[in-house]
Amino acid sequence: MFFLTTGEKIKNLRKKLGMRQQELEDKNMSRAFISMVENGKRGLGKENARSIAEKLNNKASKLGFNLNINEEYLLRTPKEDAEFYCSEKLNNNPTIDEIDVILKIANDYNLIKIKAESYKILGDYAFEINDYKKALIKYMISIDLYKDIGDYSLLPYLYNKIGFCKLNLLENTMNDLLYREAIFSFKRANYYAENLNDLESEKYSLYNIAKIYKILNEWEKALEFIEKYSILCSKNNDKKGCIDAAILKASCYSKKGNKEKAISLYEELIKNLTNDEEILWVVYNNLGIIYTQENNFDKGKEFFNKAENIVKGKNIKKLAETFIEKSVIYIKQMLYEDALYFIKEGIKLSLEINYMPLVIKGYYMLIDIYSLLNDFINVRNTYINLLNLIKNKEEYKNDIIKIYSNLALLYLKRNDIEMCKKYLSIIS
Repeated sequence: MFFLTTGEKIKNLRKKLGMRQQELEDKNMSRAFISMVENGKRGLGKENARSIAEKLNNKASKLGFNLNINEEYLLRTPKEDAEFYCSEKLNNNPTIDEIDVILKIANDYNLIKIKAESYKILGDYAFEINDYKKALIKYMISIDLYKDIGDYSLLPYLYNKIGFCKLNLLENTMNDLLYREAIFSFKRANYYAENLNDLESEKYSLYNIAKIYKILNEWEKALEFIEKYSILCSKNNDKKGCIDAAILKASCYSKKGNKEKAISLYEELIKNLTNDEEILWVVYNNLGIIYTQENNFDKGKEFFNKAENIVKGKNIKKLAETFIEKSVIYIKQMLYEDALYFIKEGIKLSLEINYMPLVIKGYYMLIDIYSLLNDFINVRNTYINLLNLIKNKEEYKNDIIKIYSNLALLYLKRNDIEMCKKYLSIIS
């Protein structure tokens, strides 16, 4: 696609309207001057451009159609027209094919900002379909391009997105280095957000930094960033943010081993959240987990039942999570039939919505129970069933290797060397 110079626009429109150069003349413009403008030998001022635009519009009107051009259109350079065209396209939900065309134009006319915006949108499209690897690459290209032109306005958004992508790519691993890369991205987002007074991006980055430090068992750092997040939310009357901070803080204290403090924080939330079912489910579920860890099984069941009642028939994912966590009570009491029931129900619900992290967790819990019962057949079958669900999926490569290794070990313990070799050969 190419765009016209001022002279080319005038000549092109004049011919389409069947006009001669003389018809564009006035006291400030001769036919010779107009000819030189059309041939690119003379520039055009704003007043003369306005006069020509008016004459072209009038002629079009006489011919029965609306041309609707102005001096700004005539005076735009090809590069400015290219940028205007691309911006209009990008602001109207372009398809990926349209963005490919836009990127070609942007390359032809060296439109860095258009390229940056295009890659941001491509990143958003990939992000929406959970293709976090592709989204990450597109966002990184976008950041580099925005930095090249000194435009930092979208960097908080982009760095937060990159941090989120890294977190999701880590979903099935526990890689300390990669978690720290995610922290770095969120900290960059926080830096730019602070400088640009981008409150929402600042809050988002602080919350996620705290969450990752909690995952890494770095409680003091997690609590430090929770406090920063909480202060920011309080200053801006963000009630939901304050609640999120309290829940994350309670979770940190629970993981840290201070169950009493965690319970106290959760109980305070319950007093103030009688009508907020979404938050109450989190609180009840987490209290169920804490009381189970403390071997207070009656209390654990009480809160898991409350959590279950809130989400039953409303939220499959949350109900599945509650069932899986509730099963731990029965495992600890060696009531394995009850435990198996809740785990299987949790897996069944998770499969309905293709929530694989919980499916995998559930299968490993089944394997642990069958192993305790010395039930070789069910251990083997559960491994194979899980394998059938995740094989040929690159994101579960580590789990697949682990399953084959465990199957090999399972047969080795039974002195079945041939089957052991079979699974080891698959790994190699």
